[in-house]
Amino acid sequence: MRTASIRDLRESDLDAAHKLLRGAVPVASQLAALLSMVELAALTPGTEQCGLVADMAGQLVAIAVYGEYAGAAGAGRLHLVAVDDRHRRRGLGTLLIERVGTKLESRSARFLLTELPDEHPALTDYFAFLRASGFAEESRVPDFYRDGVALVLMRRGREEGREQRAESRNC
Repeated sequence: MRTASIRDLRESDLDAAHKLLRGAVPVASQLAALLSMVELAALTPGTEQCGLVADMAGQLVAIAVYGEYAGAAGAGRLHLVAVDDRHRRRGLGTLLIERVGTKLESRSARFLLTELPDEHPALTDYFAFLRASGFAEESRVPDFYRDGVALVLMRRGREEGREQRAESRNC
């Protein structure tokens, strides 16, 4: 197996990133928002959105878009991770999440949140991937997207952050 190099998302990656997302995102209602987020990350990278890609011999095979929640100190956000079907189950998504975590920790992020619709069976594999990557359900908002489809927030991060927040509320 060839090794992928991980690098920052560039404007020149947009066509390949859009193609990858169209093949990897099983929930059509989410595709437009994710495509827009990739464009923002490529064209105007900043604290709220930036991206990483896995590149194999000049071919974009995986992407992650991440950032920080505006106005929330220490709150990292994973907007998306997508891996080309032909390159799945090789650790590329996990590698991207690890790099995202490292980059956000360097900015003092205490945890990483991701938001997604509770769409099953379409996102069953993605939920399993997130759980295997250390994410756990933090909360949910019932009927957020439509009747019967909740917004799920999943969290990955240091548990001491939760303990410290709980202690500070008890003062």
